[in-house]
Amino acid sequence: AKAGSPQPDPHPLPQRMTLPRQILVIERGWLSSNNILLSSRDGHTLVDAGYVTHAPQTLALVEHALHGGRVDHLVNTHCHSDHMGGNYSVQTKWQCRTSIPAGEAPLIERWDEDELLLAFADQQADRFRIDDTYAATTKLFELAHLNPPTHRLLLEAGPLMQKLSDEIDQSCHLTVYNAGRQVVIAKVDSPSGMGFSVRIGAELDVLVSASGQVLLAFQSPETRRLRLDESIQRRPNHAAGGIERTLDSVRACGFASIASVQVRGLFAVSFPILDSQGHALGALTVPYAERIDQRKRKPIPAVQKTLGATARTLTERIGGISAAAKATPGRAHAARG
Repeated sequence: AKAGSPQPDPHPLPQRMTLPRQILVIERGWLSSNNILLSSRDGHTLVDAGYVTHAPQTLALVEHALHGGRVDHLVNTHCHSDHMGGNYSVQTKWQCRTSIPAGEAPLIERWDEDELLLAFADQQADRFRIDDTYAATTKLFELAHLNPPTHRLLLEAGPLMQKLSDEIDQSCHLTVYNAGRQVVIAKVDSPSGMGFSVRIGAELDVLVSASGQVLLAFQSPETRRLRLDESIQRRPNHAAGGIERTLDSVRACGFASIASVQVRGLFAVSFPILDSQGHALGALTVPYAERIDQRKRKPIPAVQKTLGATARTLTERIGGISAAAKATPGRAHAARG
């Protein structure tokens, strides 16, 4: 690069996550709560109603988003003036049921403007009706354990991996990191019945593989350092200078595409499956095997493009943030940095 020219960010920000169509965020101004409109077969729920002085605009924005529908339920995350100030106006327009946190219900019932911090902050709000209250329970904890990340990942991955394999006529597999190694949790064999594949449950090395580099590259600096140390402790002979530069390059490009250092004639292409923080939850990999008897098979650049699109779709389906690949198709990253 020329002196003074801008250098590429080794840790680019991931793209904005796309929300399901049943969730609409109405972004408001600085120091004002946003409004969230949730739609389902049971009706429409509005989360927070904004300032009382913004009530006319809130009603107009929500009415436009409803496309002729109505607010059936109003929920306050808490009862500061920028969250509950417009409650009365929303209740009056749609006669909706209103729920607030149980701990704040006595304050609303007494309507003590000092306790509600209205007088202290020189804020206003119209008194409103409480229909019911809610409190945090262990339900969210239970739901989290009923749907752990790897369970959701496997549930969504199967059909996408099968479609990928059919399109490129290559096998593919999905790995996750575990204590200095990566474990294969899903795989689809080549539809032609001939090619390279790994078995489910196989433990693969991290530092010398495309998938391992992806699992390290797309992490916070602290997690990357911890996993590097674990991987080197497990395989000291795989430690090499320049590994950090290699991981920065993989992250900047969005994927790893390297000639295998373990199987002669094999070329590995791997993309991250990212969580909601942009960290790699898994790696989706195609071990590209040449067929000397077939000249019309998809070349590596085409496989990279198709695999990248599949990885981004899988990331979005598990609620992750997709990072678009920035690499030029066909560019390889040396396994040893």
